[in-house]
Amino acid sequence: MVLSAYLGGTAPLLALGGITPLRFLALSLHVCAVPALLRLASRRQQDVDGRFERVLVDWAPLIFVPVLYGELPLLMEGWAGTVQYHDPAIARLELAIFGSQPASHWAGKWPSRSLSEFLHACYASYYVLIYLPPLLLYLGMTGPEPRVGRSTDAFQDTVLALQISFLICFLVFVFFPVQGPRYLGVPQGVPDGPVRRLVLGMLELGSSRGAAFPSSHVAVATTQFVMVLQYQRRVGPLVLGISLGLAAGAVYGGFHYAVDVLAGVAVGTLAVPLAGVLRRRLEPTASGFTSPPGAS
Repeated sequence: MVLSAYLGGTAPLLALGGITPLRFLALSLHVCAVPALLRLASRRQQDVDGRFERVLVDWAPLIFVPVLYGELPLLMEGWAGTVQYHDPAIARLELAIFGSQPASHWAGKWPSRSLSEFLHACYASYYVLIYLPPLLLYLGMTGPEPRVGRSTDAFQDTVLALQISFLICFLVFVFFPVQGPRYLGVPQGVPDGPVRRLVLGMLELGSSRGAAFPSSHVAVATTQFVMVLQYQRRVGPLVLGISLGLAAGAVYGGFHYAVDVLAGVAVGTLAVPLAGVLRRRLEPTASGFTSPPGAS
């Protein structure tokens, strides 16, 4: 339901921006995916038996994440065909809160290669952090309802909260794009190293310009930590340590303004109660990636 609403709501932005091959491909995906996702949601309520279909139903929201992130530049252009970035407004807000811009001087203040490599490793772990805790729940390795290959309420709650966290970030990116400090100059004093070079290479390959505020890295890590506290306490300390390092690394490496991190924490925290409210409203119906009580 949530993913279908996002795809349906953003499709007009793709259409209004004119038809290019990429826009046509993205728009076709939206148009085809909405009925398919609603069909899958209906099948989830019927407790489908096919293993492949069940896995597809359960994981569809997280499978779509890289695709939706990749199309963000097309949505940011909107009907005007250009993007107006709001970095000056964020920089002014950051100056008002911190009296400076931490992303420009943290590395120079603490120019430690070992610290830099550790923080960059935490930042890169975001891609594992998205999928690993839900996978552990799904495989029955952690959580209160271990049933291998069958989704549980804990898994569904986690996926829904992550989905909301992502989509809030994506909507803000579309209507309030911010580049982030890494597009405006390399921070002074960031120690070089293989992990930093790896992170920079990953960002060059897959980063969407304008997707800095709020930090989706921090938002998702925050949501994941809150959900882990609820369902997977054994991995809580590990997720907390990675999340703190990730948030610090986002600023230390010059990838995000400190304000982006604060906003990410707010979004990630807000996503959890929003998911709870949405789940309670959708449980009696067959219109979302949620399951009724007792269905697993």
